[in-house]
Amino acid sequence: MNYTLKLSKENYIKDYRNYLAYSRKKHWYFPIGILILSTVLFIISFFFDLNFDIRGVAFALTIFGATFLCFELIHRFKALKSINGSSQVFKFDTENLIIESTQIKISYGKVKYESIFFSQIQKCLMLSDAIFLILKKNEEWPYRINKSEISKEGFSELINNLNRRNIVVENK
Repeated sequence: MNYTLKLSKENYIKDYRNYLAYSRKKHWYFPIGILILSTVLFIISFFFDLNFDIRGVAFALTIFGATFLCFELIHRFKALKSINGSSQVFKFDTENLIIESTQIKISYGKVKYESIFFSQIQKCLMLSDAIFLILKKNEEWPYRINKSEISKEGFSELINNLNRRNIVVENK
């Protein structure tokens, strides 16, 4: 099966920002949990007269949680800078998407093909209107296919093809 992808910069940036928000969501739980715990300890310190310096522990936990929160914010800004930088370099032309029996080929012009074998795909994420092919070699940014850049029947055919090969397609 051969499909033509008409890539757009708006979809590229929007889709990868959605993927970034989804993939880093769990990393926010730890620092926010620590900050909530330190706030609770600080409030408790006003109601109980303890020999233990609970305000010092709450302050230390606040510094600890704020440090992890800063690290996560730095990672987020670097990733957003990477997305914006790659969108400046990426060519938004038309690509050919060829689905064969063992692989998916993406053409960048007439001769150059990138092959993704179905055995390399770990799972697929469906975020809003895009599907992300997450490979086993754990790349930073997975390959994405947006529903508006391919025909709707081609998109549903791709999902059916992935399901037939027992590749998990998660809807988020």
